[in-house]
Amino acid sequence: MIKPKNQPKIVEENNIKNINQDYRLKLDKNENIYGASPYAVSALRNFDYEKINFYPDYSEYIDKFSKIFNINKEKLLFFSGIDSVLYLILNTYLEENDEFLCSKMSENKIEIYADFNKAKIKYIELNENFEYDIEKIKEQINKNTKICFFSSPNNITGFTLRASNIAKILQEFPDTFFIVDISLVDFIFGVNFKDFADLVDYFSNIILIKSYSFAFALAGNTLGVAVSKKENIKILKALQPDYQITEFSFKALLSALNDEKYINKIKEENKEAKEILFKGLKDLGFLAYQNDGNFILCDFGSYQDFYFNKLKNNKIIVKNFDDSTFLNCLRITAPKLSGVKFILKLLEKKDMIAFALEDTLVSNEKQIIEENILEELSKKYDLILVSNKSKEEINLELEKYDIKKYFSYIKSKDKEIETILTDCPYKSLALVVSNNEILSMAKKANIKSIALVNDDNNNNLTINNFKHFGSDDIIFKQELLRYFNIAD
Repeated sequence: MIKPKNQPKIVEENNIKNINQDYRLKLDKNENIYGASPYAVSALRNFDYEKINFYPDYSEYIDKFSKIFNINKEKLLFFSGIDSVLYLILNTYLEENDEFLCSKMSENKIEIYADFNKAKIKYIELNENFEYDIEKIKEQINKNTKICFFSSPNNITGFTLRASNIAKILQEFPDTFFIVDISLVDFIFGVNFKDFADLVDYFSNIILIKSYSFAFALAGNTLGVAVSKKENIKILKALQPDYQITEFSFKALLSALNDEKYINKIKEENKEAKEILFKGLKDLGFLAYQNDGNFILCDFGSYQDFYFNKLKNNKIIVKNFDDSTFLNCLRITAPKLSGVKFILKLLEKKDMIAFALEDTLVSNEKQIIEENILEELSKKYDLILVSNKSKEEINLELEKYDIKKYFSYIKSKDKEIETILTDCPYKSLALVVSNNEILSMAKKANIKSIALVNDDNNNNLTINNFKHFGSDDIIFKQELLRYFNIAD
């Protein structure tokens, strides 16, 4: 095998889901849930396909964009996606052992590109409220800091470093090149793209990058723009591959930019939905953060995993994090008002039933409690699973019987049974169990246990056995729905 010049950091594939995936609300990537401007849709429908056999001529579109924002076209570089321009910039300017300072969890591949160029990566420290602290940023920059990258608004937290504060940093550190992603700026009231773009008139050490995937709802037809001094843009253009962008993308963008009324309508509706979602989360006792993005970042504490899975089971996809900084947080793109109400209803505490996997749901490779029973119970109760098997073994069992979708939390052998008391929100909790070992564990943890007698068992012996292990109640399988006040 031919080796690359450096070994890139290999990460798991992004698992980009098919657009027809079965979800009710897709709220994990800050996408615009309202859809693109009718002007943009019309432009794509009326595209002149007679010209598709020719390479595109961008000059007309670049001239129009330049006039809309009153920016010299020599200061503009268009690209097909944020990652493509970040790759271009870092490969152009970053050298081995250069210090690279960046936002943590930037949701792009910039850290991979920096590592590939053998740079020394440092992370911008946020304050306790996940906000940028200009003085902390200054403290982290030194004579060895070649490039500093951050997004404003931050695409994880939604907090913004205003253009005036960025100007102070640019002035103090003229030998550091700043890459600032302002893709979410359109959601801020009273601030716009031009407020940031004007910085390039005064500073040569900044390049602004902006994707039109978000407020303009063009994520499926990605197009973005970089703005910098013409000397910087000239260098990057020389290295940028030709014909990266389709004419479709330019037509859609220019049409959307001319539909200011639609964009303002989206901003207003998103603002209203965010305010209701924020208040609802606070009223439920969660730590939600106000921000300038089109989403809410919320700290769910030890319940994060439970709520992530519960939303997923109800076909709502939100963003979770494996980084320690945001470990207890979920980021939720603000849906339409009907979606906000649905989410807040799902987040309310309910009575909870825990099921033991061994000998209760499944025994001797046979499903004991049928799926229709789990489905009926899940409409009224939150369901969780308790097992002494490994996560891998549990997932194989659940996938085999296609019942994973009913459980919002799984206690595997690497967790003590007491974790369901701390990691799961509930109004009341009962464990349905036919396994003596798990029954004994529940008794020690002071969890109410309901021993389930299966038809295949020697009933008298089984009942006496369950009494010996201290079950709080004993029922037969056919009584399960009635016991939990659901008519069968």
